[in-house]
Amino acid sequence: MALANNIIMNTNLTRLEKQLTSIYHTWTITNFRYQDCHIKTFLQEKLPHIDGETWERRMQLGGLYINGIRIKSNDKIVLPARIEYFEPKFSIENPHEFFPCFKNEYVVYEDEDIIVFFKPAKLPSVCSRDQIYFSAKQMLEDYTKQILHLPSRLDNSAQGVMVVSKSKRMHHSLQRAFENKQVEKTYRVLVGGAVTWAEKKVENHIDRSLLHPVLRQVVTKGGKKSCTHFRVLRKKQHNTLLQATPITGRTHQIRVHCAHLQIPIVGDYFYDGLPFSELCLLSYQLKFYHEFQEKWLTVTVPQNLLPPWAIL
Repeated sequence: MALANNIIMNTNLTRLEKQLTSIYHTWTITNFRYQDCHIKTFLQEKLPHIDGETWERRMQLGGLYINGIRIKSNDKIVLPARIEYFEPKFSIENPHEFFPCFKNEYVVYEDEDIIVFFKPAKLPSVCSRDQIYFSAKQMLEDYTKQILHLPSRLDNSAQGVMVVSKSKRMHHSLQRAFENKQVEKTYRVLVGGAVTWAEKKVENHIDRSLLHPVLRQVVTKGGKKSCTHFRVLRKKQHNTLLQATPITGRTHQIRVHCAHLQIPIVGDYFYDGLPFSELCLLSYQLKFYHEFQEKWLTVTVPQNLLPPWAIL
C-alpha cells in the first residue's frame, strides 16, 4: 500500500484493535423516525447484544456522546445527530478490577507544589473518551483532595514517572517548563533484535496515520518535527535495551521512531512489536528546575518499581 508523502510502517490492525479497551460504534442520524426518540431505545435497537438493563450504568460510566457532548441520562435525540458509543471490553459491574489500583509506593516524590507519581501500565493519564472514573489524575485527586494539573502525559500502556502540579503557582511554572523543553525526560525501551550502533539521533516529522486514528507515522511532508536520542544500555542476541531521550514530545514519538528504525518496541501491538505481556516502554527519569525550591530535581523510578526487563 503506497500513500503519497507517507512512510507506511507494518501494523496489524487486528492486533491493535485487541489492545483497545473499548469497541467504537458510531451512527449519523438524519431519519426523522428517530426525532425525539430516547437514546436508550435507539441503542437497544442498534446494539441488541447489550443487556437493556445495563444502559443506565453504562451512561454513568461514560463513553456515550451525541454531537460530541457526553450523555449521562436517557435524553431524546434531536436531529441531525451523530451518536458515538465506546463499548467497554471490561466488566461494567466491576471496572475497578480491570484498572490498576492506587498504592502509596507510587508517590515517588511530593511537596506542597508537586507530586512525582509512578503511573502503572494500563492506567490512562487522564480519563479517556470511553470512561470517566479511572486515570492517574483522578487517582491522585482522590489522594490529595485537590484539583491537579498534568503538564504532560504518558501513553496508557506505558509506565513510569510523571510529574503533576498541586498548587496554582506551580501549574504555570511546570507547564512553561514543558513547553520550553526545560524538562529532561529519560526512558528505557526494550526493542526486538540487536542494533549495530551505540548511539543514534532520529529526526523526522510525525503525523496522524491514515491506517487508524490511534496511530501516528513518519511523513516526508507536513506533520510536526520530532527528535529522539537513543543510546544502547544492554545488548543481547534477540533484544536490546535502549535509553531514549525525546527532545520533542509528539504522540507515540518513541514508539514511532523505534518502528521507523525497524526495531519496534517489545510488546507494542500498535506498531508490530514482538509479543509480550506489556509494552516495554518506561519513563525512567525526570529532571527539571523547581522554581519555588530554587533547585534542580532529578527523580528516578525506584528499584522496587522497575519492571524486570528494564533492570541493568
